[in-house]
Amino acid sequence: MFAENSQISGRQAFRLLSYDLLGTGTLLLPQLLAAQTGQDGIFSIALAVTAGLLFLAVLKELLKNMKGSYADYLKEQLPGWLAHGILALYVGWFLLVAGYTAYLFSELVAAELVEEIGVPFILFSILLLCFYGMMGGIEGRARVYEILFWILLIPFGMMVVSAWKQIDMDYWCPVAERSFGAVGSGSLQIFFFESILFLVLFLQEFVKGGKNTVYKNAKRALFLFGILLAVLYLTLEGMFGSAMLSGMRFAAVTMMSSVQISGGFLKRTDAFMLGFWFFTLYALLSSMVFYAGNLIGRVRKTEKKLLYVIVLVPVYFLAFAFYRVEACRQLMENVIWKAGMMFVVLVPVLLFLKSRWMKQTQKKRRAGALALIFLSSMLLLEGCKSTELEDREFPVLLAVEDKEDFERAWLDYKQSGNKRKDYNHLKVVLIEQSFFEDEKKLDRMLDMLEGEREVPWNAYVLVTDSCEALQKAGEELSIPLGEYLEQMLENTSPVEQGKLPTLGMLYKERKNHVETLFLPYVKVWDREPAVVAYEVWKRGAAAGMVDTDMALASYLIQNALEKETLLLSGNYYVQLDAPSCEISFEERTDGTGRNTKEVCVRVRGEGRLLDSMVGQDAMTEGEVLSDRLEAYLKETANRALDEGLDLTNSFKKLGGYKRGWYEVYKDAPASYERDIVIVFSAEILWKND
Repeated sequence: MFAENSQISGRQAFRLLSYDLLGTGTLLLPQLLAAQTGQDGIFSIALAVTAGLLFLAVLKELLKNMKGSYADYLKEQLPGWLAHGILALYVGWFLLVAGYTAYLFSELVAAELVEEIGVPFILFSILLLCFYGMMGGIEGRARVYEILFWILLIPFGMMVVSAWKQIDMDYWCPVAERSFGAVGSGSLQIFFFESILFLVLFLQEFVKGGKNTVYKNAKRALFLFGILLAVLYLTLEGMFGSAMLSGMRFAAVTMMSSVQISGGFLKRTDAFMLGFWFFTLYALLSSMVFYAGNLIGRVRKTEKKLLYVIVLVPVYFLAFAFYRVEACRQLMENVIWKAGMMFVVLVPVLLFLKSRWMKQTQKKRRAGALALIFLSSMLLLEGCKSTELEDREFPVLLAVEDKEDFERAWLDYKQSGNKRKDYNHLKVVLIEQSFFEDEKKLDRMLDMLEGEREVPWNAYVLVTDSCEALQKAGEELSIPLGEYLEQMLENTSPVEQGKLPTLGMLYKERKNHVETLFLPYVKVWDREPAVVAYEVWKRGAAAGMVDTDMALASYLIQNALEKETLLLSGNYYVQLDAPSCEISFEERTDGTGRNTKEVCVRVRGEGRLLDSMVGQDAMTEGEVLSDRLEAYLKETANRALDEGLDLTNSFKKLGGYKRGWYEVYKDAPASYERDIVIVFSAEILWKND
C-alpha cells in the first residue's frame, strides 16, 4: 500500500514539472518560433534554456531560505497586506492559465478527435475528469505520471523518428539571417513557457529529500524540455519550411498526418500523437487547479471536494469565454504569457534581491548582477451527435473532375447515400488535368481540403486526362482503384516512397515557393492505369507537362531513386543501382570576362550494362558508359532549362551552400533558372550483368 502523507519523490517531481512544460510548449511554440525567427529558431531555444537556468539559480537561492511553504515565506518577508495581495495574484494567474489550458485542451479534442461533439460538453467532461483526479491529491497525480512518463515519451520519440525520414534539410537554411532582436524575441516567447518553473516554490513542501532535490529535478525537466523542443522544431521546420509552419495551428499533430508508413495499412498516424498532448495538457491543467486550491485552502479551511468545485467553476467560464470570444482570448493570452510572466519572474527576483544581495561578496555581486541583467533583457526583448462506425464509408480515392463548383460537388459527394463518408483513410487524390492547370480552381480546392481535418496530408496526388475513363478501367481491377494506384506508386515506381508527391507537399509549396514537384500523369495503358508522363508543380502553380525521362532525371539528381534504368546514346541499355548525387556550386569567368554560374552534379554508385547493340563488355568500356551517362543527363537537364525547369532543384539549397547567390536570387528564382549552367560528372563502378 502507498502511504498517504502528501509527499512525493524527486523523480515524481521531475516528471510532473516535465509535463507542465511540455504540454503547451511543444504544441504552440514551433509555429510561434517559425513566425518570429524563421530558420534561426534553434538559437532562440538555446538562449531561452540559458535564461531558464539563470532563473532556476534565483529560485534555488530562495529555496534555501524557505523554512516552510512559499506562502509562509512571503508573509515572513513582506508586509501582511502585500503578501496577501501577491498570493491573490498567484491564485488569479493559476485560474487564468487553467482556463486557457482547458480551452486549448477542449479545442484540440474537438478539432482532432470528436468533431461532432460541442466544445462546451467536451470542456465539462475534461473538468469533471480533472475534479476526479484532484481527489487523489498530489500523490495520486504523481503516481499517474510516473507510470505514464515513458509510456507517452517513447511513442512520441518513435513518431518523430518516423517523421525524420521525410525531412528536407534545405528547409533549415539559410541560418543567421534574422536580427538578434528577432532571435531574442523568439527566446522570450519560449521563456514565457519556461517561467512555469516558478512552481518549484510551491512544490518544494511536497517533495521528500530536501530542497536541493526540487532544484535538481527542475533543471532536469528544463533540459528535457529544451531537447525535445529543439528536436521537434527541427523536424517540423524540415518537413514544412518556416513559411508554412508559421501559419499552422497544431503543427506537431499535422506532422503525423504527413508521415508515410510502409505497408499502407495506416494512413492517419496523428491519432498516436494526440495522446501525448492530452496527458501533458491535463497535467498542466491539474497543476494549476491544485495550486490554486491549495492557496485558497490556506486562507479559508474548506472541505476538499467543495474547494475544487470553487476553483473549477471559474475555470469553466474562463475557458468558455476564450472559446466564444476571440478578443477575450487574445487579451488574456497577453495577460497570461506577458504580464503574467513578468509577475511570476519578477516576484522571486525581487525576493532574491532583498534576501541575498547585501550578503554577497563583491565578486558574487557582479555575477548576480550579470544574471539579473540577462533576465531583465529577456523580459524587455518584445519584438452534438456522433456517427457510428457501421454508418460510415471510408473512401480510398478522391476523384476531382473539372467542375465549376468543386465545393458543392465535394459536399454532395461527402453526404451522398445513406452513410457518412470518412476520408481519414484516403490514399489517392486523382485530379483531372484541366482542373489541375486552372490555378484559381486548384487553389480553392487545396484551401478547402487543407481545412478538412480528416483528409490525410500523406495522400498521394496524381493527374489524369479523365477521371471517368480511369474509374471505368478500374472496374476491371481486382482491387479498388485507389488501392491499385497506391500500390503502383509504392511497389513499381523507382521513386522512393517518401519522395512521391502528396497533398502535404502541395500545401507546403504553395507557401514556401522553393522547389519543383513532379506529379505522376496517369492514363489507361493496355487496359490498366499507368504513369505515362509527369505534371510539373512549380512555385505553387501548375507549370506544364514533361516526359518521364525528365522527371526521373530530376528524382535521380535529388537522390530519390533506389535504381534507374536508362537508354544511353549508342543503344547502351544500363541500370544504376543506389545512385547518389552531390551538388556543388562554382562561379567561373571565361576568357571574354563573362561570369558563369555552374551547378555541378557528381553522380556516384554502381551500374550494369543490361544490353548493347554493339555487344561490348562493360568492364572494358566503363569510361565510355560514364561519358554517355554524363551526356544523357546534360541533354535532359538542358531541355528542362529551355522550358524554365531546374532539374537539380538547387534553388532551395542556396541559403545553406551559396549565400551570395541566395542574396541575389532570393526574390527572383526565375532569373536563377535562366542564369545557371548544369555540369555533370559520373563516377560509376560498372559491373557485368
